[in-house]
Amino acid sequence: MLPERTGQQLKTVKHFQSAAELKELVHAAQRGDAAAIEALCIAFRPLIMKEANRSYIIQTLGEDAVNTAWEIFLDYIQKYDKTGYLKLPGL
Repeated sequence: MLPERTGQQLKTVKHFQSAAELKELVHAAQRGDAAAIEALCIAFRPLIMKEANRSYIIQTLGEDAVNTAWEIFLDYIQKYDKTGYLKLPGL
C-alpha cells in the first residue's frame, strides 16, 4: 500500500486483492455509493494522472486535461457492465 496525501488527510492507496472485490466496488459506485467512488478514485489516481499528463494530452486539452480524464474515468465506471473485471485497466 502506498501513502497518498489528499488535502490534510493521509490516505492509503488500496490495491485490489481480487476481481470480485473490484466488481463489488464498481457495482456500488454505479449505485451512487460515495465511499466506493472515492475508493476507486484513490486506487486509480496514479493511472489517471499518468494518462492526463502525457504531452499530447496536455497540448490538446491544456489545463482541463486532468478534469477531463476524471470525467472519462467516472463515465467509464458508470457504464462498465462486462464480467471481465480482470481486464479493467489498473487491476
